[in-house]
Amino acid sequence: AQKTTINRRMLDEINRKYFTKYFTNSVTEDDKETIVADISDEKMLKKFHVHEDPSVVERSPETPLAIDPYSIIYRLKEGIDREEVLTVMRREFGNALNIRFWDTPDGDVFLEFNQKAINKAAAVQRIAAYYNIPMHRTLSIGDGMNDIEMLNQSAIGVAMKNASAQVQAYADDV
Repeated sequence: AQKTTINRRMLDEINRKYFTKYFTNSVTEDDKETIVADISDEKMLKKFHVHEDPSVVERSPETPLAIDPYSIIYRLKEGIDREEVLTVMRREFGNALNIRFWDTPDGDVFLEFNQKAINKAAAVQRIAAYYNIPMHRTLSIGDGMNDIEMLNQSAIGVAMKNASAQVQAYADDV
């Protein structure tokens, strides 16, 4: 079976070296809990549907993680050069992790890390195999950077109108 979680030591290194330089908050989770760097950040909690319950915990970025999470999402500080951040992160962690930016309509920019083997394209492949559907008969619809692999590998990839130009470039139709 493929590893679906990220090694927590790698994320601890990202937090230790880069959190205060590049990021304002983060959210990560596993099967049991959701961890947020700043739980008072209502905008972040609402954006990621994090609600106050016993499974939501606050953890300082300096505190080592106790879990190997599925992914981690960081909010980029305003005014930070995203290409610089992407270059640094890919140089140090790109061999092990998918690293991608995505923007929200209100201007927030997020950087997401997850396992290379875990993406929507892999999910479509598994579902198609399970139902015995050849990939040349698949259609995928998406609007975010995390949809690019899926749009690219499906027989027909459709980008939603609100998708960025970069995402639309991978689609067969909009």
